[in-house]
Amino acid sequence: MRVGSAGPVRTFVAGFAACVGAACVQPPTPIAPATSEVIHSHDATTWFEEYFARATSVSPDGRRLVFESRGTATLIDVEHGVLRMEAWAGVDEVTGVVIRPSGDVAVRGRHGDSTGWYERDRSGRRRAIDVSSDAVPRWSDDGESIAYQAPSGTQWMLHIVTRTGRRAVPMPMRAHAVAWYPDASALLVLMPEAAGLSALHRMNAQTGEMRVIAGGLDAEPSGAPTIAIAPDGRHAYIALASAGTPMPEERHDPRADRDLDIYELDLTTGARRVAAATSGDDTNPLRVGGSLVWTSTRVDASVVAIPVEGGTPRSVVEDAQAPTWHPNGRQIGYFFGDWRAADWALNWDGGAVQVDTAARPTAPPAPLLVGYHEDFPPVWSPNGRWFAYHSHRSARPVAAYADPGSTDDIYLRAAGAPATAEIRLTDFGLEAGSPDWSPEGTRLVFTSFDRSAGARHSFPFLIALDTATGRATSSGRLRLPPGISGAEMVAWSPAGEEIAVEEAGSPGRHVLWVMQSDGSAGRKIVDYPMRTYGGVDWTPDGKTLIYSALSGTRMQLFAIPAAGGVPRRLTSGTEHLLHPQVSPDGRWIAATRLTHSIEVRRMRLGP
Repeated sequence: MRVGSAGPVRTFVAGFAACVGAACVQPPTPIAPATSEVIHSHDATTWFEEYFARATSVSPDGRRLVFESRGTATLIDVEHGVLRMEAWAGVDEVTGVVIRPSGDVAVRGRHGDSTGWYERDRSGRRRAIDVSSDAVPRWSDDGESIAYQAPSGTQWMLHIVTRTGRRAVPMPMRAHAVAWYPDASALLVLMPEAAGLSALHRMNAQTGEMRVIAGGLDAEPSGAPTIAIAPDGRHAYIALASAGTPMPEERHDPRADRDLDIYELDLTTGARRVAAATSGDDTNPLRVGGSLVWTSTRVDASVVAIPVEGGTPRSVVEDAQAPTWHPNGRQIGYFFGDWRAADWALNWDGGAVQVDTAARPTAPPAPLLVGYHEDFPPVWSPNGRWFAYHSHRSARPVAAYADPGSTDDIYLRAAGAPATAEIRLTDFGLEAGSPDWSPEGTRLVFTSFDRSAGARHSFPFLIALDTATGRATSSGRLRLPPGISGAEMVAWSPAGEEIAVEEAGSPGRHVLWVMQSDGSAGRKIVDYPMRTYGGVDWTPDGKTLIYSALSGTRMQLFAIPAAGGVPRRLTSGTEHLLHPQVSPDGRWIAATRLTHSIEVRRMRLGP
């Protein structure tokens, strides 16, 4: 499944099959025990941005929890919902929340011109906590000690604050997670290792001395997960993708069984076993008395077809997203691969399926764009000779999304050419999006952050091509008309020089614009509620735009005249619909259908 010859693919598959027949086979992952219960469900209204939403602390009685999503921390009453914190904490804005072992709440927030951590004393007055404002404090079970990480210049420090004093321990790098042993004599520290692996260390709270308990752990290679320690102090709970060390190529396999499960790890021997698992990613274990609390996340995505006049979606390809159409209308492209926190986007490849004039599959779906790291769907040129695509192409298997060995650019390949013939069109991409072709097939438009400007904001870029060789003759950022601040997604009208732009406007709202391909004559079409990359496309005559917008708590498809007018809703239902693409004959809309389940679960621990 890599770029190049099929030899490495066959070698990997054969090796994996041999392992399956030998003693290296891991036992099948069990489903979460029947005794587990859901104590909180989060309704995600985005495409991928909330996949890492998790519970980060729980009250001792299990009635309240802190839930973090997209950088925002919320205090949740599991029976009554969100609790407003600003007034209670006496701050102007809450940016972080932690529930202490006592059940009291600590809040990070802004009070006037000051930002810091605060709590209420017994008389109800606001009191500052002596913790760095950009850190997250972790209290010992008895509530007497605090540990937190903070940088000192280029050096990370682990601060340990006890009744007897404060110690700052230099760290080789930022730890993924820190947890106190029940007796507060030591801390368990999860540190990153090479090749995307992690190691658990025991740190003496008095001396700062560290020793390795278990290395080569197949945990998330980035992020800020939690770890928990059992009351006996001899076992820890940690989210792992496997009990062993994965082969590097396995991280890039779209269908490898590498979702995270909660493992119980023996702190004396390093032995580990699955303690809790669902059909999705199980993350952030938290111990609350004799119970284990964790977050279970699952995404189900498929490509569906809807009549252009609206109606009920019909499945075309399961486990697929972000459809595209071949200009002959008899092929739909997409990308596929499981959603996995441990290998985020590394395993996404591009595929295609043959369809008839009713958008029904006529052959099994097949991979088309395969290689190390993320591949998005093929976007065919108007004459079908070429297809362009976004890729994080790497020459070797990498362990993490942001690995410096990978790219983030637009590529091109001739239809029918081998993977080794792909042409890299850009070298400046940063979170680049899928491209779209001009009607005559000599230019591409796509969105990307501007790497040269260091701006974490997305803009449209244009590439001009030599259609004989497929080489880029020029490229650069497209000037935007007044009023448009950036572009999340773009779509070129098949009927001329107009480009539709999806702009992220005020928080929670997007704006749809139409402008000329030279960046002039921008006109606002509609603004609407949306929190993610919804997508937009044109009907073949260039007279109508199809886009995705939030309707209540679900993303649905809408149509609006390209000249402006009143939107018309095309779909309804309990699932999200986004990334619309209109078929070349104008009869069908292909779209991504998405369900996103995020549950906080609880189960009793054994004796």
